Amino acid sequence: GAEAQRLALAQIMVKTLEKQGEMENTVRNWFILQLERIGKAESVPLLAKLMSDQDVNTRDYARRALEMNPDSGATDALLKELADAKEPGWTIGLIHALGNRRASSAVKPLTQALGDSDPEVARTAVGALSKIGGQDSAQALFALLTKPVGPISADAARGLIFMASEKVAAKDMAGAAKLYASVYEWAGSTPDVPTGVHVAAAMGLIVPDPDRGVKEAVTLMEDKNPKMR
Repeated sequence: GAEAQRLALAQIMVKTLEKQGEMENTVRNWFILQLERIGKAESVPLLAKLMSDQDVNTRDYARRALEMNPDSGATDALLKELADAKEPGWTIGLIHALGNRRASSAVKPLTQALGDSDPEVARTAVGALSKIGGQDSAQALFALLTKPVGPISADAARGLIFMASEKVAAKDMAGAAKLYASVYEWAGSTPDVPTGVHVAAAMGLIVPDPDRGVKEAVTLMEDKNPKMR
């Protein structure tokens, strides 16, 4: 509730950081950590600039500070950095940040990242899209279910199950039932799908669609797979 004092302190820390050549990296990074805790719009331009710093730790401190910053400009800065990112580890960090921000404006570039040549980048994008949610994210994840079964498609299914659970929490039972049912039907008709994915989708159905969910659970109790039973 002390917004005037917060702004004054943040502005002083920004000015101090702009004199970064006069301090050690450990001290500079401590200042960035404070901006992660209290910074808003006034700190975004500097933090965006620091994501290009020569020191790898400073870059990551700045990324995390932008991840926590409530101003919409922080999302824009992270998206711009993602567009220019080349190193997989840095790309993964930026995707994590955008997913944790639940930035709907990041859905398009994250959907593109699903096809990245680095499997860890692609899998991180799956997780970020599941956190962001929404129809576009769901469509992007469903598209992965058409690919051969593997870690990426299994992660996409888990992401859709997570999105369904979020809909249950928001009392959108019809939307949740649709997602659970789609994943359940995919798992039941696709060889080599992890048992846990199949079971999670079936169990998830019970809350938003009790009639079908219980019926499927009873059927699975007689499945030939002992783990499924």
